[in-house]
Amino acid sequence: MFFLFIYCVVAHQFKSDSRILQLNGEQLESEIQKQEPFLMMLYAPWCGHCKSLIPVLDQLADEVQHKFVAIDCVANPDAKKRFGVRGYPTLFYVKDNKTHRFQGQRTPELIINFIQGDYAQAKEINEIPKFEPYDENFIDKYFGNLWVFIAVIVLSCLTLFVTILCINDCRENRKLDKIEKELQDKKKEN
Repeated sequence: MFFLFIYCVVAHQFKSDSRILQLNGEQLESEIQKQEPFLMMLYAPWCGHCKSLIPVLDQLADEVQHKFVAIDCVANPDAKKRFGVRGYPTLFYVKDNKTHRFQGQRTPELIINFIQGDYAQAKEINEIPKFEPYDENFIDKYFGNLWVFIAVIVLSCLTLFVTILCINDCRENRKLDKIEKELQDKKKEN
């Protein structure tokens, strides 16, 4: 059990000598300004698919003379918002102020092919969105996202509803107990 815990905590980390640049939103902006193409992975440390992909990208970074960038979207929600990340991991090839979204199996061969030219045929090619520092709102700050906030509200309402039903049931039980006691008292008198 201890080793499972260690795996869950450490497994998402990159090699200590990794060639993959781990950046935040502002550092990414300076990397984009260099106009040098790179493969970018947007990930979450808790994501199992991300944990599986990190060693693959580490290996590719050692084998291929190409720049690799990784951004933790939990620590950098501005990047998640900026690139419209809907799932993890999300891979983009960034070149000529455009993002080319990688869609397909995340095998080393397909990723290498994507970097070496298949990116031009990507289904989703967009201009790089402008960098805006993340302004944390109430929902993100306390609940993580809108769906968690909605779930908390729904569960709170359900809890209140069940509590009201229980209180009402207790009142009814008291009334029935009182009626039963009166009937028992009348039976004793007869």
